[in-house]
Amino acid sequence: MVGKACPREGGDPSPVGSADDLFQDGPPPSRGHTYFASSIEILCGTVSAVLGWTPDQFWHATPAELATIFAVFTGRGPGQAPLGTEQLEKLKETFPDG
Repeated sequence: MVGKACPREGGDPSPVGSADDLFQDGPPPSRGHTYFASSIEILCGTVSAVLGWTPDQFWHATPAELATIFAVFTGRGPGQAPLGTEQLEKLKETFPDG
């Protein structure tokens, strides 16, 4: 499960098996809490896989930073998507370092 690599900073360092495991004192007060926890597991795993971030980097990022990064990656932001392998190789050929 994606969430196993992303425990909340300052919390129990043991892996989290599911969103429901976050509520050890009983069921969550509402479905919204479970939805949020599940969404965070997915987002943390995605950021780790796509950007190579550690859980610490993920938890220190602001929602605005994450939104900007994903907007650029999906072509909806003001910036450009990162270079692809082919583009990078062309630049290396054009501008050899030596």
